Amino acid sequence: DNRVAEQTPLTATLGIDSKGGAHNAGASLAYRGGGPLRVSVEQYRQQFRRRDLEAYWLWKFTPQYQVRVTASNILGEDNHDYQRYVTSAGTEENVGRRPDSARVSVNLEVKF
Repeated sequence: DNRVAEQTPLTATLGIDSKGGAHNAGASLAYRGGGPLRVSVEQYRQQFRRRDLEAYWLWKFTPQYQVRVTASNILGEDNHDYQRYVTSAGTEENVGRRPDSARVSVNLEVKF
């Protein structure tokens, strides 16, 4: 568990884009590995694996105006956290989970 704090043991990203005419689309899948790490003599943490899937669709209806639809966290994965403190007074463990959900956004982009 002798890693620098917040150092990710493995990251990988796979992406694809399709461009042609007025319509473009793309997607990417990102993976972040997890594992235990020791922050200090007393503090341990656990990094959890995470997969993020994002996609977009772009419609250029004039040279000046385009609409972009983006979906992120399509897999709807939550964020997890684990920390443990070990001192002469005892051990304290903190476990957390922040719920997350998929998000969709629509943007009008204007070129000046």
